[in-house]
Amino acid sequence: PPGRFANFPGTAFCAACPPGRFLGFGGAVSFDQCMPCSPGTFGTGPAAGACEPCQPGSYQDLPSETGCKQCPAATYLPGTRSRAFDDCLTCPSGTFSSTPGASTCQLCAAGTFAANPRSLQCTPCPKGKYAIGLGNTECMSCPMGTYGAVPGATSPAQCPLCAPRN
Repeated sequence: PPGRFANFPGTAFCAACPPGRFLGFGGAVSFDQCMPCSPGTFGTGPAAGACEPCQPGSYQDLPSETGCKQCPAATYLPGTRSRAFDDCLTCPSGTFSSTPGASTCQLCAAGTFAANPRSLQCTPCPKGKYAIGLGNTECMSCPMGTYGAVPGATSPAQCPLCAPRN
């Protein structure tokens, strides 16, 4: 069967190709016919008939491996079969990724921002500022005649009017 070979005539069982290698056909007679999984793929266990592709958020730069490496936090990788750490892309400003192995970056929520690329999290707007919508790279100042009473404001409506002087 695929993933196995019999290197002696009359053998009672077939030997399995080791993890990280595969054999896509039956009738093999030698360990040498077990091929190494190429970079961008991995072999999950013995007797593999094929190698599995690295999934989004991961890569494998070496042959004959049994798993893929995750891209670090604050980066993402949308494609499969990636072969290099350099395939991990930096999350742009206005987005973040707090966990390794992300396939996309998340947009900053209303009331938060990420001014710089490669952010692990978004920062709430300080008092006196607000951010409308998603993916903000900065916060806007409350209009003249108003003030910001709370951090993380999501609209200028959250900037109350200054009280008139008596």
